Amino acid sequence: SRYGFTYQNDTLIQTHYEPTGHQFPTPYLSGSNLERDEWGCLVSIQRLIKEWQLAKTCIEQHHPAYCLMDVSLVPQFMDKPRENSPVMMAFKQLLLLFQSVYETAQQNNCLLIGTVEDSRAKRLNECWQKEGIISKNDFSDNILLSKILKNNERTNVVSYTEKIEQHPVLSELKKEYANQLFVF
Repeated sequence: SRYGFTYQNDTLIQTHYEPTGHQFPTPYLSGSNLERDEWGCLVSIQRLIKEWQLAKTCIEQHHPAYCLMDVSLVPQFMDKPRENSPVMMAFKQLLLLFQSVYETAQQNNCLLIGTVEDSRAKRLNECWQKEGIISKNDFSDNILLSKILKNNERTNVVSYTEKIEQHPVLSELKKEYANQLFVF
């Protein structure tokens, strides 16, 4: 296959990334008089829309078994504008796009994988504290794991959040998709 990773006798012989080559930034003009935090949200939302539209197109056209994305599989809390913000409509459209990509991946038997190098998350810490594996600490998962894990070792798999209905973003997704998001 031309897209993704091509193996021969268990050896990687070719890779292909989308988009290919250097992409010149597309200017985005806004006639809205946005507050600084709203502008930051809008910029992030526009970037995510481009990335997720590309993912959907690649899945539909090339039917990969896995889609590796250099981004979280859930919009981040910082991407969510205030309820009364003029940017909220763009955020709602982003959520619909995420769900559309989840559905497209399911229909094409494609596993979506977010490969976030440093999420600064604390989800594994929360789980390990509950299980008594570690005591309470303020380290991000990345700092903790860089000290604990050996090469080619991974953590246990846990749900993305403990209570979906209380998560500021997952609570707005269809439960069928929110329940299928895990981290390790």
